[in-house]
Amino acid sequence: DADNIIGGDWSADGDIVFGTFGSGLRRVPASGGTPETFTTPDTGRGESSHRRPQLLPGGRILFQVRGTAERAGIYATSLAKPREAVRLVATGVNGLYAAGHLLWLRGSTLVAQPFDPDSFQLSGEPRPVADSVGTNPQAGMVASASAAQGGLLVHGRREGSQLTWLDHPARAAPSDKRPLGPMGYHSRFRI
Repeated sequence: DADNIIGGDWSADGDIVFGTFGSGLRRVPASGGTPETFTTPDTGRGESSHRRPQLLPGGRILFQVRGTAERAGIYATSLAKPREAVRLVATGVNGLYAAGHLLWLRGSTLVAQPFDPDSFQLSGEPRPVADSVGTNPQAGMVASASAAQGGLLVHGRREGSQLTWLDHPARAAPSDKRPLGPMGYHSRFRI
């Protein structure tokens, strides 16, 4: 049912991967067919759903687990071995991958930390890249941010409907700030 889909991504080889409300991640060929479930929440351990998948290089996937504080977080797994999921960050908000970094919210600050999608290893320390980033609680505590693989980021601010553009690597360039119409402004940053 399309009303139950919570996030999705389309692979270069033609699979669509999506999360569902109250269930696991599924995939279906872009040409059509019956969706195949490839992750299942462990309800006995406090997981309620797997959602907001983002395909990573090398047949890997980043996704959000909703559930108890002991289980909620940003996870990564291989499409070939989805039962071996690794929790990267304990959080109630989704994560994003761009330009070799995992991004997520700490409070209302979007942070970035170097991330190797092959080994599922974070390195260094998280670094703030944007402040006052909003969330959408009606969408399941999703960060109001999106990232392109090349490092371009866009996010909504907490105070109002302002969008901010970020590119790789994130350094403020206030002279580049200009209106985006009724939705707000964009600025260039570098990670």
